[in-house]
Amino acid sequence: MIKRHFYIKREEILIDIKKWVERADKVEALFTGLVSDHNHTIAKDFQKSKTKYREMLAAVVNELEDELNKLEKPTNY
Repeated sequence: MIKRHFYIKREEILIDIKKWVERADKVEALFTGLVSDHNHTIAKDFQKSKTKYREMLAAVVNELEDELNKLEKPTNY
């Protein structure tokens, strides 16, 4: 059931997550306050480099895309 859901929704998911990467190129985020409180080590890494967040996000997006593309077409679809 879960794999079926992700197979059906994979194109929508890929569109959304690719928008996140595009946005990371245009909008500079602040990794302070609540974000830093909950993810101090990662926030500190992101603060050191303006491209680090985008690079890490793009890597995870590529990994997710690979996994979504591995899903087999469900029966009765």
